[in-house]
This record gives sequence, C-alpha cells and structure tokens, in this order.
Amino acid sequence: MQKGTLRIYGTGGAGINLVHAYNKLEPIAGYATISPAYIDTSTSNLTEDIDSEDCFIMPDVDGSGKVRRENNTVIEKAIKPMLIKHPPGAFNLVVFSAGGGSGGTIAHYLMKELIERQAPFVVLVIGCSESHKACENTISTIKSMDHLSRTMELPIIVGYEHNTPTTPRSEVDSRIRRMISSIAAITAAENREMDTRDLSNWVYYNRTTSIPAQVSELFVCNTQEEIAKLPTPASIAALLSDTDTHLPGNMANYLCAGYRRIQESDLPDLYCAIVPDTFQEVFNDINRELQHYIEIENSRSKEVPKFVTADETVPEDGLF
Repeated sequence: MQKGTLRIYGTGGAGINLVHAYNKLEPIAGYATISPAYIDTSTSNLTEDIDSEDCFIMPDVDGSGKVRRENNTVIEKAIKPMLIKHPPGAFNLVVFSAGGGSGGTIAHYLMKELIERQAPFVVLVIGCSESHKACENTISTIKSMDHLSRTMELPIIVGYEHNTPTTPRSEVDSRIRRMISSIAAITAAENREMDTRDLSNWVYYNRTTSIPAQVSELFVCNTQEEIAKLPTPASIAALLSDTDTHLPGNMANYLCAGYRRIQESDLPDLYCAIVPDTFQEVFNDINRELQHYIEIENSRSKEVPKFVTADETVPEDGLF
C-alpha cells in the first residue's frame, strides 16, 4: 500500500517557521509523509538546515515590509514556476500569517492556482491585530479568500487562530500543528474506507450538498460531544479506531469515515469538521478591532509640529 503524501506550503516568515517543524521528518506509521515547501520573498526566514531544493524565493525582491501589494505582480507571475518545482500533492496545506505582507499575498495566488486545478487543500492561518497594519492585512486576507471562493465557486477551508496579548505564541503554534497532524492522519492513505475522492468531497462540500461555496472554518474534535457543540457542519472527515463506533444521523450534510489500520491505544478518534457558519463572527471580531484603530488615527492632530521658527536662519546644509 502506497503511503499518502501531504504537501505543506509554508509562505512568508510565520508559515516557514511553523512548517520548519516538519523539515526532513521521517515517515510515521498512520500519518501521511509530509513534503514541505518554503516560499518567501526573502531568505531572512530560512535556516541552515533547510535544503535549497525545498525552497522557492521570489526573484528580484527582498521582503514586502507588511505591504500586501509591494510585490504582488512578481508573486503572481512566479506561482506557476513555483508549482513546477513544488507540485501539489494528493492533499495540500497552505500555512501563513494573515498579518504580514508576503505570506498572505503568496498564499492568495497559490490558493487561486490550487482551486483552478481543483487540488484539495486547507489553509491554516494565524491572524493578528497587534498593529493597525497587521489588523488591516488580516481583514484583507479574509476578504481576498471570500472573493476567491465566490468567484471560483468552491469553498476555502480555514483553520484559524488569532494572536492575542493573553495567548502565548507557542500555544497558537501548537494549535496549528495539531491541525497539521490531524490532516496528516486523515490523508495517510493507510485508512480503510477513506480514499482521496472522499477527502476531496469533504473539502469541496458543495459538490455533494446544496450548501453554497464559501469561506468555512475547520474544527478538529476528538469526540462526538465536541462536534455536537458546533453549528451543524457542512462536512466531516472522521478517522476512527473501532469499526463499531456509532455515527449518529444528522452529524453533517456530508460525512466520510475511515478506520485506522494502525491500532495504537493512545491515538484518539478524529472528527475534522468544516463549518460554514462561524467565520462571519471571526471577521466581525477583527473588524471591530480595525475600526478602533481607525478611530484612534482619525483622532490624531493633522497639524505637523514645527520646531524651526520662521525667523530663524537655517544653515545651508541644514545642520543646526
């Protein structure tokens, strides 16, 4: 039996840092083989142990300085050559921060290309509102995903976490990596009764349900009780240890279930649920923070203070 391969694209600094944990990772029974690709506009986030063949650095630029349109033309042109070097797998993850300039922009054009190919993928996104610009970029990232999903009529599935002053960065990173491990488990190609088409329909749920394509949120649960607390998912991919596990009706509009061939007592059941109804609240929360930044900016004085008086003689070279 051929083991599944999970392609993970880490875009921008945060994406590269998160995906670096899987660099040269040896295959693990019960999980897909992880094939990382590190994509950025500069080499500043690369470490010495990352092989050049696993990288793609956008040509003739050096970072985006948190400005999403700084290098968008270069990035858009480079996506197809990048995918020749790092082609999509049977399943794909795109990991990035929404608050920066390069990661979210690379991810946008990459998502567009993956959708055009109907290559199944999930995006894992860390949003932030530590500054006006980071908050604005996070909002713009969500708007871009919404537009892509609507115009291309396929869902975009988002595992979302948000950096806050009260949540350590290590905890947010741990949650993202838990989602990566869960996706690696369901895409292992070692699970009975779960194949690549099942997982493709799990992501692109509008193929098999009447729910329209939209940005939808990924939740990883270990029990049916956790699932019951969510709004009704559009689709669920369940990975179970026991074939006698009862799956009640009305869990989701689409459900595919697989069963582990690897019998390990410490491996929990997994329910990867896609919920269309929660991301509006995520957007609203961030937008409220953005409006607060705008109010602060509008309250600032527009008059620039002058420290050189009109009756002073300014030296020719400007040096006082």
